[in-house]
Amino acid sequence: MRGAHVAEPLDKRFREAVCAVVVTHNRLACLRRTLEALRPFGVATVVVDNASTDGTGAWLRGERGVAVLALRENMGGGGGFAAGMRWAIARGFAWLWLMDDDVEPLPGALEAYARHAAPGVCLTPSKLTARGEVFEFEGRLDWRTLRRRRLPHAKVFGAGDAVPCETACFEGLFVDARLAAGIIAPWERFFLAWDDILFGMLAAKTGRNLYIRDFCVRKQFDKERPLVGGLRYHSSLFGRYFHLRNFCFVIRMVRARGWGGGLAWLRYAAEWAKACALTVLAERDWRGVRVLALAWWHGIHGDSEGAFGLVLPPRVPRGEGLLLE
Repeated sequence: MRGAHVAEPLDKRFREAVCAVVVTHNRLACLRRTLEALRPFGVATVVVDNASTDGTGAWLRGERGVAVLALRENMGGGGGFAAGMRWAIARGFAWLWLMDDDVEPLPGALEAYARHAAPGVCLTPSKLTARGEVFEFEGRLDWRTLRRRRLPHAKVFGAGDAVPCETACFEGLFVDARLAAGIIAPWERFFLAWDDILFGMLAAKTGRNLYIRDFCVRKQFDKERPLVGGLRYHSSLFGRYFHLRNFCFVIRMVRARGWGGGLAWLRYAAEWAKACALTVLAERDWRGVRVLALAWWHGIHGDSEGAFGLVLPPRVPRGEGLLLE
């Protein structure tokens, strides 16, 4: 495997310029594995605790060499990564290494990033499942429909070790802090879904977004999603709401900036129908359709003063069918 490169001596200044940003919420066992895998790299690390209630905060207070950014409320992955990036940028780190609490960095990862590091670059690493299988490449975007194109990992690379990428995933993403600083605002209130994808889209438009051959992270467990028409979909009504609401925001932003999206509303309608089918036919939850309708409504009628011309999402009232705790 390409990710098994013989580690090259790493410049001490490069290592000191890196800050790992780990976001966690109520997954202490996973977080401990992630931090244990990070320690050998010797990089600064900040853990963003998204108001965990499982003892994560108390455990982190006893950990040496780890900075903790404890949020008073759960801001989701979007808010957590935005807060962690801003914390690291404010302290002068030049490189941000972003990861959820359910991935483990692999030996040689930092050396792989260093080989591709350049001003204004965002690096998406190749990734392994918990079973050791290779994730497909999903970094090519059809800007008309905003659908990610899947390609087998073996067919992505030619003679080189990196190819252009137009999306991203906060599972080992390595990014120039100066690039990140300019593209945080549009997605930080997404809570979950589309935050990392939009980050990658913006990185591709304003910098260089690359997918590298090296395997740098492994998932701790593999998520299973229910099948709808042969396609896997979000396993909870909670996830479907945020996927559809944020997809609406992304479509509006892409169209406002003239990047495409001409056929995206057709895809949105298909995604909404698919979510309804899962909610009604598989879960027998007719009330859930109202939540999915709210996803569209909130996506259309948000705050129009958001950065980059993006309409930012309103808070979801607790009485409107979603359990946010």
